[in-house]
Amino acid sequence: MEVQVLSRKFIKPSTPTPNHLRTHKLSLFDQVAPPIHIPFLFFYPSDGISTTNEKLQKLQKSLSDTLTLFYPQSGRFIKEDLVVDCSDQGVEFFEAKVNVQLNELLSLLPKRLELLNHFVPWDIRFTVLPTTPMVAFQVTVFECGGLVICVHTSHVVSDGVTMVAFINAWATACRLGIGEVVRPRLDLSSIFPSRDIARELTINIPPPNFSRKVVTRVFLFDAAKIAELKDKLGGSGEERKPSRVEVVTAVVWKALILAARARNEGKLRNSVLLFVVNLRGRTALPMSENLAGNFYMETPIKFEPEQNTTEPEHHLLVNLIRESIKTSLATFGKLSDGDEITSAAVNFLNQVRKSKLDEEVDVHHFTSRCRFPLYDSDFGWGKPCLVTCVCMPVEFVALMDTKCETAIEAWVSLEEPRMLEFEKDPDISGLATSSCSTDGKIIS
Repeated sequence: MEVQVLSRKFIKPSTPTPNHLRTHKLSLFDQVAPPIHIPFLFFYPSDGISTTNEKLQKLQKSLSDTLTLFYPQSGRFIKEDLVVDCSDQGVEFFEAKVNVQLNELLSLLPKRLELLNHFVPWDIRFTVLPTTPMVAFQVTVFECGGLVICVHTSHVVSDGVTMVAFINAWATACRLGIGEVVRPRLDLSSIFPSRDIARELTINIPPPNFSRKVVTRVFLFDAAKIAELKDKLGGSGEERKPSRVEVVTAVVWKALILAARARNEGKLRNSVLLFVVNLRGRTALPMSENLAGNFYMETPIKFEPEQNTTEPEHHLLVNLIRESIKTSLATFGKLSDGDEITSAAVNFLNQVRKSKLDEEVDVHHFTSRCRFPLYDSDFGWGKPCLVTCVCMPVEFVALMDTKCETAIEAWVSLEEPRMLEFEKDPDISGLATSSCSTDGKIIS
């Protein structure tokens, strides 16, 4: 398979950003977000009606219109000042073609997941520079007329909720016109201004190490498996049954704990699961639902094995996950002042950083994109037949719904020796899988 980039250009807002909006200040939550770009891929079969040129023209015109509302996306990050210069420098837009049919690619993916990275415009380990666009897009056309849209968004201005809001706003503008798009709120910095938090963050952590060979695999928890797990772990009495995300997270976490035990001469180690929690609607501070930017926290969920414990029970892990998130949300839920919420967020961040530097603790990063409306992105030629992540160069676990929303894919990225142990877990070994390695070729 060969992807050929045909053109690259910059798309700017269709209307210049007003002078009073040219400097977009980062919020505290933007300030502590990792300065990386996160790619998502949206696959569309041919509709047999619109030509490729018609689609590309509509995509570019509607993207230009959408950037008038999400204007920080077309700016440039100035790290020293903790601002985005919104002088309409533009987003980078690539047009490409690939010498396979869409169905051919889909048939290859179960064993060749690294092919997904060919549709990303930049190396996902790309260092953010002052001239780096906040977003890059690549539209790759298949021989059959189908296409895949890569949205490669900077975490500095977007968390997962914002990224989905942006892609669906763009799709709505393309399908119905910019007048039908709900305007995002971009004033988080007025509530949580960035500040010099070096003294408050008591622990510094090193940047990610991209030199290690990390392997990514996708494990499918189908509806039957999830139902089986929920029945097995169902609560007693009035206690509610665990959710789909809770049971899948518990199973994956247990397998990670046991993989670490195998590397530690059979002894269980302390384990911390860092679970991303969206804070929108979770504080007592009145806020708009369409709030854009970063507004989440990583909740540390701790497993500390008791003496003579050979392995954790799924019930225990589900309860730890549920109670830890419940306690964390209760902390934020009673706060109605921006400074109080900022202080609580910094406290959680210090807990996270302390865990990362403890050599006696295994730390695992988890995020769930389940219930995100990823499959609602209809540009006018139907909803996507597939939405995916790509192969990540760092250890990470992401949960995503399949299109039917009854199954969950666990995208697990681990160093190769750890992955070999992880796959041996009896709850993991029977699942359908796809695999790849981050040393595959990336188009740049």
